[in-house]
Amino acid sequence: MTDPQPEAAVLPDAELGPTAPQRRMISLGAIALTAVAALAVVEIVAIIIGTAGEWAIADALGKAVIVLTVATLLLGIVAAVRRRGGRLGAVAAVVSILINPLVLIGLLHALGGS
Repeated sequence: MTDPQPEAAVLPDAELGPTAPQRRMISLGAIALTAVAALAVVEIVAIIIGTAGEWAIADALGKAVIVLTVATLLLGIVAAVRRRGGRLGAVAAVVSILINPLVLIGLLHALGGS
């Protein structure tokens, strides 16, 4: 006997149509770590420019690094808490503390004793 309503048959999954593409999560930790690495380079450039006597440019770059390392610290913490590149985010948070010029100045004063 034949099925009276063949159009009501259940279609296999492959025939249901295109499936939604898988969304790929962006690793916030990787973004934070890349930004911290770029800030480390900017800080080195600022030191080189400052030792060459261009204090205004070095000062502006140093202030930018101070503000942006706080931003990368927060981004690293968010990445670690939300588990979107958590390990990289934790590394980025630690490195952004270490390369902050204010922290470096305090560390140099503590080690130098003056």
